Amino acid sequence: MAEIESKQSFEVSILGHELGFDGAVRAGYLAKLLETFRWQMGRSQSHPVLSRFKAGVLRAQTIELFHDIRMGDELRVEVFLSRVGRTSLDFESVLFTKAGQKIGHSLATIVAIGEKGPEPLPPELKEFVHPGEMKHPELGEVDPARAYLRPDRVRPSDLDLFRHMNQSRYVDFADDARLLAHADGHEAGFTGPLGVISISYEDEVRLGQKLDVLLELLPDGSRRFGLRREGETKLVTKGIVKGR
Repeated sequence: MAEIESKQSFEVSILGHELGFDGAVRAGYLAKLLETFRWQMGRSQSHPVLSRFKAGVLRAQTIELFHDIRMGDELRVEVFLSRVGRTSLDFESVLFTKAGQKIGHSLATIVAIGEKGPEPLPPELKEFVHPGEMKHPELGEVDPARAYLRPDRVRPSDLDLFRHMNQSRYVDFADDARLLAHADGHEAGFTGPLGVISISYEDEVRLGQKLDVLLELLPDGSRRFGLRREGETKLVTKGIVKGR
């Protein structure tokens, strides 16, 4: 199958209002930007992949950045299908500068959803796969006894048009947790550039729900992230956060 049919390239110029407090694009905004590109692919009548199934939900995503993204940067983002399973598929996104330097990449796993839950994907989708280089890291359970914990709540501004918390806000929660833990003097906190953030969406949270945000320092220096509803022990989100 011709590469142009299943790999798409997008160009974007970074503006000032897209920056965080440190002058760089935050991981949560980047997650939303990459989601927009996947939507654009899905709405394109010429794209052969996303038109082959009715609906999907994001099950996991990993973002790795090698350099900061700042105002005035002009990026080219290649998005392509890198894996097809029975009911899920992976989209990989690779970020380049205008000069061609690779500055980051992302992996998003989407589960096809039908009327009764996960739905088998058409096997012919495998014809459009381009080999990628990313895998999601293994995620474990946060140890609440060792973790930084802070309360939070799902706000109206967290919701998307489907009226549940947008996938990018979970990324923001994890990024915020490491900065707030540092401000509070907890060992799990750290500042500086973010290298890797990986999120697994185990369940969804809704408007007004009270949450516990947890972050645990691991022996290798990475941080294990978790999100749970107040009063519950089961995590609705698992993750890993690493500095660059």
